[in-house]
Amino acid sequence: MHDVVVGHWEPNDLDIAAGIYAGFGASINVLNGGIECRGGVESTQATNRVAYYKEYMNWFGVEIPDDEMLTCGTMSNFPTDGDGYLDMFWD
Repeated sequence: MHDVVVGHWEPNDLDIAAGIYAGFGASINVLNGGIECRGGVESTQATNRVAYYKEYMNWFGVEIPDDEMLTCGTMSNFPTDGDGYLDMFWD
């Protein structure tokens, strides 16, 4: 989640094939993907998250790039061979 939010995560070919691109939509997918994402349509929850995100970005004077993927309705689960899957242990 950290790397998605701060912009360090970049999707690999498997992520892109699953419809997962860098941006706010990927953070929704990490948090509540099974509830708010998938199915080809945006859930009310995800739509509300995007609206709040836009408000906060505007309030802080941060411009949202035109190509940022804000939504997650067309995303699948993160693939186990995708760039977001890290076999690691946090101590």
